[in-house]
Amino acid sequence: MLDESTKTKKVHTINISDDVYKRVKSHIQEKGVTFTEFVNTTLSASLNRHKLSKMYTPYITEDFISDNAVYLNDSKLNKIAIVRLKEFPDTDLDNTGFYAYCEICDSDSCIHVRHSLVTGSILKLSILYKKA
Repeated sequence: MLDESTKTKKVHTINISDDVYKRVKSHIQEKGVTFTEFVNTTLSASLNRHKLSKMYTPYITEDFISDNAVYLNDSKLNKIAIVRLKEFPDTDLDNTGFYAYCEICDSDSCIHVRHSLVTGSILKLSILYKKA
């Protein structure tokens, strides 16, 4: 059923795989929003993240994403930065789970790590699906 705001706006149909639809449907039921609202909000946020990354780090571009690393081309350093997920050691009682780590900067809080978090490229690593 269309509400008043969609009657006046042009609406487009999209195809979504059944697996993704089921996961999103359970998520939006918890949030109390419609599927259309969720898709519009998610797509708008994605575009805003892309715009922010271009303003924040215009010299960093995503070069390649492998199964376990994000490769970022840093034109300022003229190098390829490799960002991977690392697991906190069992001896670290304050932290659990995973964190992003840049091999070129030897850091977990450098601009390359922040870029991969803002753009969401770190979420594309297949290691996430193996560990979940």
